[in-house]
Amino acid sequence: MLEITCWRSVVLPVVTVGGLFVLGGCGLPMRAPEPDRVPYPEKRPEEGKSPPEREPELEPGPELTLRADATLDEYRLYAAANNPRLAGLYHQWRAQMERAPQVRALPEPRLSYAEFLVPVETRAGPQERKFALSQTLPWFGKLGLRSSIEEEAARASWQRFLGAQLAIDHQLRSTYAEYYYLGKSISITRENFELLRRIESVARQKLAAGAENHPDIIRLHVEIGRLEDRFKTLLDMQTPVRAKLNAILNRRGDTDIPWPEELPDAALGIENSALFRYLEENNPELLALQHEIERQSLATKLAKKEYFPDLAVGFETIVTGSALAPNTRDSGEDAWALTFSTELPIWFEKYSAGEREAKERRYAAKKRHEGKKNDLRAELDLALYHLRDSERRVSLYQNTLIPKAQESLTATEVAFRADAVDFLDLVDSQRVLLEFQLSRERALSDRLRAAAEIDRLAGRFVILPRGKGQED
Repeated sequence: MLEITCWRSVVLPVVTVGGLFVLGGCGLPMRAPEPDRVPYPEKRPEEGKSPPEREPELEPGPELTLRADATLDEYRLYAAANNPRLAGLYHQWRAQMERAPQVRALPEPRLSYAEFLVPVETRAGPQERKFALSQTLPWFGKLGLRSSIEEEAARASWQRFLGAQLAIDHQLRSTYAEYYYLGKSISITRENFELLRRIESVARQKLAAGAENHPDIIRLHVEIGRLEDRFKTLLDMQTPVRAKLNAILNRRGDTDIPWPEELPDAALGIENSALFRYLEENNPELLALQHEIERQSLATKLAKKEYFPDLAVGFETIVTGSALAPNTRDSGEDAWALTFSTELPIWFEKYSAGEREAKERRYAAKKRHEGKKNDLRAELDLALYHLRDSERRVSLYQNTLIPKAQESLTATEVAFRADAVDFLDLVDSQRVLLEFQLSRERALSDRLRAAAEIDRLAGRFVILPRGKGQED
């Protein structure tokens, strides 16, 4: 540290201290617009989109409850307000927001005190003790860059929060679709179980009338036993699927959830080409990486400024006692000094290495962004395929195969009662109808899950509930 001291017999310390803070200045607080998060925005969001200045209240108020007949959208809102992982990321973002005010502040002033063990005798009197106050002033632009770096980190943290919210929403809708499929599977299996029971009753009547169908009855019992085992397996599966759904909602695992009667329409109503554009513009993972690139660009600028030294300015005063000789001029007058000091940045290799490091980190961030964009586009392609495939299967089973299978089963049952067909034909017709009905429900479930995946990738429907209360 190179230090320069300018001594004057009298310098007003108030003027000096005031000048320190005028030179240092204070940065403005980070202000950011509300994030533009709407279903499939029609224009590209602003570059460098920031977290909202007004903090969204994440904690639900007492009025936010789930009705017994709650819709899927109500479940989604409840999960967004209650999921603990989301709450953790939200408070992590709030913590990151507090970093910028810390780094843009000036270093703390330094106050020092020295007591002379042996007073230094001078013409004006003995020098007894010394006080000094100094303030370090970082080189021009360093504080602003450090603040901007932390602001970009906060924006990236906000995007990660939004990405986690989309992931939770996707997980909820997928689990809800699975819960729907499970309920329909139980219902359809029960109906087919009752159908086999009716067929068994007819077969027993024929046996009592003298028909030689005992082997058919044995095979029927085997089919009934197989279907009964499947039915019990499905019933037992309700507990873990319901527990998973309640975990997303942050509720007790055994909280009752009624079986969904139907699933909402999963139609997108948008061209595939637009979806890929929205993915690049609106996906939180990509936006977080964009903020990371900007953060590393700012870090590179800061590394270049490390070649320039920080400055320090201050003042000192020495308390002086009265002179021994009477009537001595300036007897007992304290001495004042205005001081300037600076670092000597002589280790250039260190600063060069820091600059190279910052450039490499920026390049790495760009490549991560490029790789993530490629991965997400591939995931969107696959999700669109799953959506098309599920829609095709829904139409096929619902409009063609199931009506024909029902017609075939009815005709086969009538023929069986009249001894026109074999028992195995009736069982096969029943099994085909069961498989078609389950395939339709699986296609409906897959369609909702594919739509949820597309929404997650395109950054669609980010829910920001506002309620009462925040944890301290």
